[in-house]
Amino acid sequence: MTAATCPDDATLTSFCTGRLDGDRVGGVSAHVHGCSGCVRRVAQVARTTCEAAGDDGAIGQVVSDVPRRIEEYYLLRRIGHGAMGQVHLAVDMRLDRPVAIKLLALERREAARTRFLVEARAVARLSHPNVVTIHRVGEIGQHPYLVYELVRGKSLDQVAGPMPWSRVREIALGLARGLAAAHRAGVLHRDIKPANVMLGDDGIVKLLDFGLAKLGEAGERDYADEVSAHVESRHVAMSLTATGATMGTPLYMAPEAWLGERPTPAMDLYSLGAVLWELCAGKPLHAGGTFDQVKASALGAPRSLAGVVPGIDPQLAAAIERCVARDPAARFASADELVAALALPAARPPRRRGVAAVMAVAAVIAAGAVGAAAFRGEPARAATAPRAPERPMACSADHWCWDVSAPMRLDDVWAVARDDVWAVGVRGTIRHWDGRSWQRVEAGTFADLTAVHGRAANDVWIVGDLGTALHWDGASWRGVAVPTKTTLTDVLALARDDAWAVGADGVIAHWDGASWKLVASGTVNQIDRLAAGGPDDVWAVGHSGTVLHWTGRAWTAIPTGIDRDWMTGVAVVAPDDVWVAGYGGFIRRYRKGQWQDMSPPMPPETLAHYCVNGLWAGGPEDVWLLPKIGTDAWHWDGRSWTRVSKVARSEMYAIHGTGPDDLWAVAATDLIVHWDGHAWAAPEPLPKYVEHEGVWAAAADDIWAVGFESVDGWRPPRHGHVERYDGRGWRAIEVPDVGRLWGVWGAAADDVWLSGDNGALGHWDGRELRFARAPVPDDIHLRHVRGTGADDIWAVGTRGTILHFDGRAWTATPSGVTTDLLGVWALAGDAWAVGEGGVILRWQGGAWQRVAAGTDKDLHAIWGSSAGDVWAVGNSGTALRWDGRTWTSYLSDTPEHLAGISGSGPDDVWAVTFMFEGNGSTIVHWNGSSWSTMGRTPRMVLNGVASIGHDDVWAVGHWDIKAHYEPLTH
Repeated sequence: MTAATCPDDATLTSFCTGRLDGDRVGGVSAHVHGCSGCVRRVAQVARTTCEAAGDDGAIGQVVSDVPRRIEEYYLLRRIGHGAMGQVHLAVDMRLDRPVAIKLLALERREAARTRFLVEARAVARLSHPNVVTIHRVGEIGQHPYLVYELVRGKSLDQVAGPMPWSRVREIALGLARGLAAAHRAGVLHRDIKPANVMLGDDGIVKLLDFGLAKLGEAGERDYADEVSAHVESRHVAMSLTATGATMGTPLYMAPEAWLGERPTPAMDLYSLGAVLWELCAGKPLHAGGTFDQVKASALGAPRSLAGVVPGIDPQLAAAIERCVARDPAARFASADELVAALALPAARPPRRRGVAAVMAVAAVIAAGAVGAAAFRGEPARAATAPRAPERPMACSADHWCWDVSAPMRLDDVWAVARDDVWAVGVRGTIRHWDGRSWQRVEAGTFADLTAVHGRAANDVWIVGDLGTALHWDGASWRGVAVPTKTTLTDVLALARDDAWAVGADGVIAHWDGASWKLVASGTVNQIDRLAAGGPDDVWAVGHSGTVLHWTGRAWTAIPTGIDRDWMTGVAVVAPDDVWVAGYGGFIRRYRKGQWQDMSPPMPPETLAHYCVNGLWAGGPEDVWLLPKIGTDAWHWDGRSWTRVSKVARSEMYAIHGTGPDDLWAVAATDLIVHWDGHAWAAPEPLPKYVEHEGVWAAAADDIWAVGFESVDGWRPPRHGHVERYDGRGWRAIEVPDVGRLWGVWGAAADDVWLSGDNGALGHWDGRELRFARAPVPDDIHLRHVRGTGADDIWAVGTRGTILHFDGRAWTATPSGVTTDLLGVWALAGDAWAVGEGGVILRWQGGAWQRVAAGTDKDLHAIWGSSAGDVWAVGNSGTALRWDGRTWTSYLSDTPEHLAGISGSGPDDVWAVTFMFEGNGSTIVHWNGSSWSTMGRTPRMVLNGVASIGHDDVWAVGHWDIKAHYEPLTH
C-alpha cells in the first residue's frame, strides 16, 4: 500500500475500533505506521470515534490490554516493553503531534508506582535539549502513565560500534550537558546505559528513562537493597551464566555502587564514562559474562582507553578514563567540569562556507546579467555609509547567536528608591536606573524575565521562564534554584526570609531564607500577579478569574462571580481594601467581603475590549490603571477617574513606583516612561522599534533584511526598514517613507527587489535603492517576492494579487482567487503561490491553477529544493510537502504558526514561527526524514528565515532580532 492508495476514512474507522477484517489488518497497520499523513488522519478519526463512544475500551488489533485513549492521547502501537510496563506510540489529538506514553504494569507493587512518580518529578525538573521532555503524568484505569516527547532515532545499544572518536566526542558533550542540567536541578539519573540514551535522527542525543532517578530532597533508602531489587526486576543478575548472557545495568555501575554506598553525582559520571568507553572501543568496559565476573572487573585496576583504541584523541581518552576512575575523588568534580574538558579549544579554525553554496551563488550572479534599467522611481540614499560598529552577541547551546544590544520587550519594573529602579524583559534583559541614566546589566541568563521586586537595595528578586529565579545582593546577580520548570510570572519580597513567586499551572513557591519550596495553591490556573499588605495578607490573581488570599496558613480562593476573565493586576491599599483588574474591563474593588465595580467612565463596548496590564495603588486616593494599548492612563483620586495622557502609543506592561510623584512604566519596545506628579515623560530618547518581516541571502557575506521601524511599536505611522550584512556587521540603508516592507529577493548582488505595503516595489542596482508603485490598487500590500533570474520574478499580495516581472516591466497575472496570498516560490517554468485558507496555486505557463492540499489552514510561506520537493508551511504547525504528484501533511514538531521556510537541500530545511506559547519552539528543522525543534533560545517571534548551507542560517523577526546559526564557530 502506497501513499497514493491510503485507506479511506471508513477503513481507518474500522481499523481504529477493531472491526476491520482480520486479513486486512496487517497491511493497513503497516501503512499507517509508516505514513505520517495517515497518522494525522488516524488522530482525526480517533478523536471522532472516541468522543462518540465516550469510553476507554480496548483498541482492538492496534493495542491490546490497555486503554485506546488517554485524555487527548490516542494510542497507536506498542514500541517497547519491560518488566515495569510498556511504551506506546501515540498521537496528541489536541496538538496533532506524536508522543510516547509509558504505562506501568497493573501488577507492579506500590514501590514501583512510587518510583514511577519519582521519574515524572525528576524529568519535570529538567528542560534541556539533551534530556527527554515530559508532557504529562496521570493515571487511568489504575494504570499510572507518563507522556513524553517522541524522540525519533535509535538508542545507543542499537547503534553499531565502534564509533569514530570524533562522533563520540559530540555525543559525550550532549550527554554531559544534559547530565549537568540534571545534577544542577538536584536529580541523579543512576541508570545511564546505552539503552537509556537516544541518538535522534537530527543528531541530538537525549537522556531517557529516569526510572531510577533520585531527587535531592527524597528520603534515603539503603542503596544496596535498591540495586538488588532493580537488578532482579530486570532479570539480569541471577540469570547470568558463563555463556556470556547479556548484562544489563551492572555493566555501567560504579565500583562504589557495587559496594552499596549512597548515590552521588560521581556514580552518574562513571556510568557515562562506561557508555562512552563502549562507543569508542566497540565493547563494554568490563569483561566477563557473569555477575561476579563483571563485579570483579569493576572493582579491579583501572584500564587505559588509548591502549584499546589506537589513534584516539588524547583529550577525549583522558576525559573518559577520568570518568571511570576507580576512586570517585579522582573523577571530575561535576558534570559541568566534564563539559569544559570535552569542549572544543577556544582557538578554532576559520569558518568554511560550503563549496556548493558558493558555486550556487556564483551561478545566480552570472545569471543576473539582465538588469532592470527600465525600472525608475524615487531613489534612496546609496548604501555607502560607514560601517556600523560590531554589536555585542550572545549564543545559546543550540548554536544560535543574536545581538543583545537591540531594543527588547520589557515586562516589569520595580523601584526601591528614586535612584534605584530595575526593569526586566525578554532574553535576559535587565536594566538599572541610577538616578541619571538607564544601564544594561548582565546576569548570565538568556531566559525571558517576567517580573522584578525587592524590599531593599541589596535584596531584589527577578523571576522568569523555566523556573528562573535571580537574587541581587547589592553587588551581583545570582541564580537560585526553584523546584519547578514552569514559567514564573511574578515575585514579591516581604523580608529576607519571606518572599513569594507564582506562575503557570497554579505554581506558588515560598522563599524561607534558605530555599524555595512549593506551596499548595488549590488551583491549576496560571497565576500572574502578587501584592501584599503584610506577611499574613498576600493576594494573588490569575487566569479564569482566579483570586487567592494568604492569611498565614494556607491559600484560600476568593470567589469573584466571574470565571472567564484573566486577572492581570492586584493592589492592596489596606487589609480590607484590595483592587484587581484584567482583561474584558474587569476592574473591581474588594471591601469588607464585597466586590465593587470600579470601571472608568467609558462606553461598554470599549470597556469590554479593555485590557489592564498595570495596576498600582499608593493609597485609597491614588490608584493608577495602565491599559495594554492606548495613549492614556487612568488615575483614581478617591472620588472619580481622570484620563491622563501617556508619552507614547505602545503596548504597556507594568507600572510601579515609590510614591505619587515617582512612577515608572515599561513597554514592549524597550520604552521606559516616568510620572513626576505632573506628566508622563521618557528620561531618555524613545528607542526605535524595528520589526523584520523578510530576509534573503545573496551570499554568506551579503544578507538583506526588510521590515518596518517605529518609535512606539505597534501603531502607525510605520516606516520601511532595510538592513544589509556584509560579513562583519549589519548596517541600515535609508529608504523613503514607503510603509512596511514584507519581501526581499535578488537575482544577483546588484539586482535585488523589495516588496511592501500599498504596492511598493523597490530595486537595488548595486549603487542605490529606488522605489516605485506597482500596477495594482493603492490598498494592495505585496507580501512576498521570489524568482528564478533577472527576467523571471514573481510577487504576491492581498486580494489574490500576483505580479510578474519579465526583465522590462511588472504586469498583473490573474490568480483566480480573492484571498490574500502570502508566499511565492519559483523555478524555471514552474511557480507556486500560497495564502489564506489553505490556498495553493501553481503556474506552469498559461494560467494559475489551484492545487488541493487537504487543509484550510492559512499558509504563510513556500520553498522547494526541486520541482519534486516543495514545502508549504502555515498556521498550527502545518507543514505540507509536494513530491511531484500530491501534497502530504507532515508533523512539524510545533503547534505554533510557521511563518517562514528556507533550506539548502531536501535534507536541510528550516522553518520559523511567529507565535509562541509557554516554552514553545521558534525554529524547527527537517533532516530528510523528520522535523525536530532546533532553536529554543532566543524564544522570540520570528517572521523569516534564509539558509545558505547546513551551517549558515539566518532568522529575523520582532524586536530587531537577527539570529544566526553557526555550529562551526560556537
